[in-house]
Amino acid sequence: MAIIKDYISSSGCHIVVHDDCIVKTQKEVDQIIDNVSRIMVNELLRQQAQEDKGG
Repeated sequence: MAIIKDYISSSGCHIVVHDDCIVKTQKEVDQIIDNVSRIMVNELLRQQAQEDKGG
């Protein structure tokens, strides 16, 4: 497992990208997009619910 990139983001998060993180098939790409989309939708719904409660 080789390190491809190692850096600190603007928010101070230490990010290390390994070569085993590289996606090899379109199916993997689609699954990642689906997972990230699901996470984003859930977060947006949570934020909206919190705003509706007056928070």
